[in-house]
Amino acid sequence: MASKNFRRSRRIVLCLIVCVITTGLASRRDSRLFPQFLHDYPGDAFWAMAAYLGLVLFIPSIGVRRAAAGSLAISFAVELSQLYHDDRIDRIRRTLFGRLILGSGFDWFDLIAYSTGILMIAVFDASVVIPCAERKERIGK
Repeated sequence: MASKNFRRSRRIVLCLIVCVITTGLASRRDSRLFPQFLHDYPGDAFWAMAAYLGLVLFIPSIGVRRAAAGSLAISFAVELSQLYHDDRIDRIRRTLFGRLILGSGFDWFDLIAYSTGILMIAVFDASVVIPCAERKERIGK
């Protein structure tokens, strides 16, 4: 169980973000990286992982449950926002940056992909990242 006073290393989290984003973009560029039946969903899962890690980057001491709940709320809000269409927002969504951040079309299965990605990164965070941060704090004291 994580102590209340731990802080993740921002350097490690930043490296994880780069790895997750790179893998997510690669999954969209080369469909051979994942089984064909998964379609675009690995990219969506990696997007949600990046949201989790982004939250952890800005709040290094946030607990796993809060980070998971926050990133899930962000992911779901972005997906649900795709149901809204207005000329201005659709113009942003047509740009590469807008498409990467805001998406382009609502899909119920994306919510499952987001949940799966967040669950995976939360388990990794709880079992690898936080224990390493706590071990480093104990050694440093």
